[in-house]
Amino acid sequence: ELAVVAVATRGAESVMAGVARGTLRAGDTCEFMLVVADGWQKRGVGTRLMQALMDEASRRGHPRIVGRGLA
Repeated sequence: ELAVVAVATRGAESVMAGVARGTLRAGDTCEFMLVVADGWQKRGVGTRLMQALMDEASRRGHPRIVGRGLA
């Protein structure tokens, strides 16, 4: 299991902007899930989370990432 979390600080408060999770499967595949909070949409958070997840999965020997997208 892998998890990458984006945390933003606003004043003294920290909020979770998004999270990407990966489940390492047999062979070289990693299944992913990605959620970005509404207030952080279209700000590059999802792209950075996916890149970090892909880098870590590849480092662990799982260069293929698979998942389903929802509208």
